Amino acid sequence: MLSDEKILFKEAIAIDPLEVVIDPEARDQLEAGVGWQKLRACNGADPELFFSPDQKDGRPTATQREAMKWCADCIVKQACLQFALVNDEVAGVWGGLTTFQRRNLGRRHVA
Repeated sequence: MLSDEKILFKEAIAIDPLEVVIDPEARDQLEAGVGWQKLRACNGADPELFFSPDQKDGRPTATQREAMKWCADCIVKQACLQFALVNDEVAGVWGGLTTFQRRNLGRRHVA
């Protein structure tokens, strides 16, 4: 069961990718029915790059930093992050953030 804090945070997250995607090209494609996953910059990248374990101190690993480079200019980065937060993704780099960073993001918004 989700804690009250997590429920409050999840309620604060937009559900519709169109509400979080800023890039006009991505918005047009989403409105045309293309899923955000088809628009992500990391399509074709090695998935293992995005799913290396977090370090205990929370700093991104070299592999995670490499994955984050794919996210830097991604036109659907916000939708990807939203997906990870709403679905409690417990591993991987999503929307440019590691698991540790996403957990801390939730704590900052709830506090």
